[in-house]
Amino acid sequence: MSTTDTPARTPRLASRARFLVALVSGAVAIGIVVAVFVALDQPDTASGAATGGAVVLLLMALARWRSRRSPAQVSTAARLGAGVPDERDKSIVSGALSLVGGVSFLLASVGLACVMAGLDARAVLGLTVLALAVTLVVSLVVLERRG
Repeated sequence: MSTTDTPARTPRLASRARFLVALVSGAVAIGIVVAVFVALDQPDTASGAATGGAVVLLLMALARWRSRRSPAQVSTAARLGAGVPDERDKSIVSGALSLVGGVSFLLASVGLACVMAGLDARAVLGLTVLALAVTLVVSLVVLERRG
């Protein structure tokens, strides 16, 4: 293969099969979570988990449909979530995740200091996860805009 050839693409059927496996496994996971909450006599939590899970699966299918229909018009996150990222998308996500990894070392030490100072460990852990999620979203947006 010369350097001017385009790389081989994943056959559409294989890509579709992987996506369907992801959807089905997500639905099974949601079903297991709902069953556990029902068994623990928490029907409100079970309905919330079912609703949230269904919304996530629906948004995943919508992102897949949009990125297949017009890949140039959707964001990096939509193409990545739909399973059709290009090299630029992979580079952006790699940079964002490396930034999250670096921030996690800082947050771990700050969280440890906060727990040692007497703060509730569950609250510190929740805020750490929230801070890492915000770091990921902000770094994705910034890196995507910078190109």
